Amino acid sequence: MEQLLDLGNGLRIIKASIDDIREQDINARQMNKNMFDRLVANIKRDGRLESLPFCAITEKGIELISGHHRVRAARSAGMNEIIVIADITDMSRCKIMSKQLAHNTLQGDDNQQIVKQIYDMIEDAEERLAAFVDYDTEIKYDIAKITNVSVDMDIKTILIAFLAYEQEVFERAAEKITEKYDEIYLADIKYAELFKSALNRTSKEYDIRAMSTTLYKMSEITLEYFGEEQKDMEREALRDLFGTAYIPSEAAHVIRQAIEKMQKNGVITKANKWQFIEYLASDYLAGK
Repeated sequence: MEQLLDLGNGLRIIKASIDDIREQDINARQMNKNMFDRLVANIKRDGRLESLPFCAITEKGIELISGHHRVRAARSAGMNEIIVIADITDMSRCKIMSKQLAHNTLQGDDNQQIVKQIYDMIEDAEERLAAFVDYDTEIKYDIAKITNVSVDMDIKTILIAFLAYEQEVFERAAEKITEKYDEIYLADIKYAELFKSALNRTSKEYDIRAMSTTLYKMSEITLEYFGEEQKDMEREALRDLFGTAYIPSEAAHVIRQAIEKMQKNGVITKANKWQFIEYLASDYLAGK
């Protein structure tokens, strides 16, 4: 350590080995990585610190009070010695912590949880006042992000995108079930399997692949149950006509042969096999 200048009132400007400067165990000052990297680059370019760190000479040696990031950046920049302002008045531990908070509070932002931790360690009331920390206002603690925590609560979330006309029917059905509804629907987890089973059954019975369309059909059934008819303007499901979307394989084989024969004879076209049902229904209505 080399004394360069006596500033009076117990302050000295000294040159010290950067390895002899001891940082505080707790420091509230924060600096993001980009800013720190920029500081390191500036020190490498200029070869100096333009703002002197503030230290105290104690029984522990040269204790850093203000300028932790400047000292770290100087070390990262490859500097072996730096110039600092040092207090040689044998400051008490409370006064060192008070100065630490005061220097940090006068410039920049702090981690408020660490500020409070250091502040609570100051036993001297006068030094607490000198720290320039106002605790008349509530400290805002950082929100901790917790990951990989298992909570004993089963939650399944389903996100469904509706076409406009499907959404309208679904919302009407929701209104029939409950007068109060929102865009978010919550249900007891025990009904999840029942709901899934109803979706699968409706999808199979009506030969539907999209979930939104399946819910649309379930909404139609709900509206019909409550006495409101909702007919599809373009087509109707076979389930509505025959009570099921499936027929026995043997019967399907006979119908398939009949369709092929009627297509061959020109009774129905390949483009519209539904004419087969129309043909049979017309014959029956005509009494044939």
